[in-house]
Amino acid sequence: MLLLDFCNIKEWTCSTVLGLYKKNRIIHSEWGVRDGFEKFCVSKYQPKNPLGFAMVAADEFESWLSEDDDIISPSQWLGRPILFPSNPDHSQIWGRLQLSKEEFYAPFLDKCSEGVLDLYLVNDLLNDFQKIGFSLASPTQENDARDFETGIAWNFKAKYLETVEDYVSWEILSLFLNKKAGILKRVHKCEWPECGAYFMKKRKDQKYCSDSCSSSMRSARWRKTGKATEYMRDYMRQNREKYI
Repeated sequence: MLLLDFCNIKEWTCSTVLGLYKKNRIIHSEWGVRDGFEKFCVSKYQPKNPLGFAMVAADEFESWLSEDDDIISPSQWLGRPILFPSNPDHSQIWGRLQLSKEEFYAPFLDKCSEGVLDLYLVNDLLNDFQKIGFSLASPTQENDARDFETGIAWNFKAKYLETVEDYVSWEILSLFLNKKAGILKRVHKCEWPECGAYFMKKRKDQKYCSDSCSSSMRSARWRKTGKATEYMRDYMRQNREKYI
């Protein structure tokens, strides 16, 4: 799930965010459609003057031609200023995305791990999407998409969602509209303190996201009892001759 992938990012860099975009097929622009993956990241919490943050260097862009066969820049094509990784202010995008994670999505997942689905948040998401052109469609309206299992249909005027947060929020909202939100109750936060990744439980009693984390936790508990020190002391005593 995009929601889990977003909240499991520990180090925000061009490569990690680009990987998130590629895996979840996030597209903001025609440029992304043309190349098969998006090269720009935009945050919902960027100031009013929107900036596009390139996730690749300027020399990694192929020439883009206008209808008059003139070469145009990314900023001309996207209609907004573009910051490349070499720009001093480029790193501010990571703070914006971290803010989204810590203040919005991670608390939502923490509640899910407790078996609580935050309907207030879902209603806020619905209101946000209605402001940018989303609307539930009536049976007589033409619609952009329909879930044949539930009969829910919706219209969405925007060709692409504008920010990475829009994509994460859309995933959450879609689960509720399609009556599949119950899957979120399987979310759990890995109980190995050095991990803390969110994952979908395969068993009700699953506490760790991987065998590695489970093994690390058992080892830590064993060391805490003092038995590890006792075991090594006995081992060294019994094998002293090997080390002389």
